[in-house]
Amino acid sequence: MRCEEGGERGQVVKSGRYNLMIDSAEEGQSKAGNPVLKLSCHVVDGEFQDTVIDANCMSLPPWKAAILAKAIGADRQLSPTGKAFYNIGPTDVVGAVINVTIKNKTFNDTTQNDVQNDFVMVSKPDTPF
Repeated sequence: MRCEEGGERGQVVKSGRYNLMIDSAEEGQSKAGNPVLKLSCHVVDGEFQDTVIDANCMSLPPWKAAILAKAIGADRQLSPTGKAFYNIGPTDVVGAVINVTIKNKTFNDTTQNDVQNDFVMVSKPDTPF
């Protein structure tokens, strides 16, 4: 799934891969009532350094959520039925640097950033980038 994004409060970046530091995260709901993770990030290097990227990420597939949980050092736990899970909250990802693809899309004749859900963890929270 994609993370749909608003952009540096108006600035559109070129399509490409970017390192983003997660500045804040909170749980929310989409207009359709589905759970989302609202991320506010900024580009940490390159031509668009300090550009703010706001992303609403729909629920991640379990394998992608596990990658994120492992990358931030969350402990793997077992449910009473023996299924593995990670108990992390939105604030656990704050400070992490992720590498994502951002594509340009047009909506209502306006070009916007569209953050793809193909992130790779670059550094854990509280780890210098």
